[in-house]
Amino acid sequence: MTVLNATHAVAQLPAHVGADQVVAIRQDGSGDVVQAATVSFRRPEIAALTSDACSSTSSTELENCPRPGNVTITIAGSFFGPAVPGDVTVGGVPCVDVARATTPNFGEAISCTLSKGFLTRQTVPA
Repeated sequence: MTVLNATHAVAQLPAHVGADQVVAIRQDGSGDVVQAATVSFRRPEIAALTSDACSSTSSTELENCPRPGNVTITIAGSFFGPAVPGDVTVGGVPCVDVARATTPNFGEAISCTLSKGFLTRQTVPA
């Protein structure tokens, strides 16, 4: 952080994700917070879902994925944040083996393996 004067300071935020992250100002190294505020980072945006094992009905919909699971999907988009592997769920069920992936058309991508499933029209929350 760079202190500009008695009323202004400038700091660069680290790469992060989440809402309502606390920004605290401490005075003279005492450890006491004299002022606090919050910062919310941009939500991830999903632009495309792909898988060699599923049919694609649109850029963000897959269907006919094998029910036994063990299917790799790629989630492409923006603003995924620095923490990968992270928490990726499909229909509330964790997607495992989460890793950064490459895709020629999007800035960021994550791949993960679907667990076995039996439901239809499950969402991948952004």
